[in-house]
Amino acid sequence: MAPGTHAPGPRAGRAQQVKDQILAVSATHFRRYGYDRTSLAEVGGELGLTRGAVLYHFRSKQQLIAELLRPFTTGLEDALDEFEAHPPAPEAVIDAVLGLLIETRSAVDLLARDIASRHALDLDAWFTSTVIRIVRLLAPGSDHDLAAEVRGYAVLGCLIRPLAQLDGPVDPVARQAIRDAALGALGRSRRR
Repeated sequence: MAPGTHAPGPRAGRAQQVKDQILAVSATHFRRYGYDRTSLAEVGGELGLTRGAVLYHFRSKQQLIAELLRPFTTGLEDALDEFEAHPPAPEAVIDAVLGLLIETRSAVDLLARDIASRHALDLDAWFTSTVIRIVRLLAPGSDHDLAAEVRGYAVLGCLIRPLAQLDGPVDPVARQAIRDAALGALGRSRRR
């Protein structure tokens, strides 16, 4: 350790632990009750904390939900930036987006089921522009081809909707079925 620096003390570790617990409980509440009906007092109460203690860690309910969605939004932004710099085959886009959707499923589920969560962070414009970026990667030339654009949107529906409907983990059979449906919507058959 460099001179003059200190290792994080037990208070910092405890603060991070509390923050992680707040995130976990709030994710359950957002999923169960939606953004509008989730109360920071109830989230805190479940952990033995006051609303003020929750607000100590997160300035607002919007900051809390932004933190929950961050792995999805930043992961997708990073992947799209890379894909736009080095365009892969549409199948690789499908595989990467599906993997990210599964990895960040709780965030995706929240966005898919609760429009208020998107409105709380003003994500509608981000969501629309992101979908357009994905469609362009899935269907190059879709700016000038309505059928290609429709296929791109159909692929996204094939990827997102089943994940919002499935209970429990996504097993390899379900993952392959989702991938096959997306490839079918794109107009490509499954490779064996």
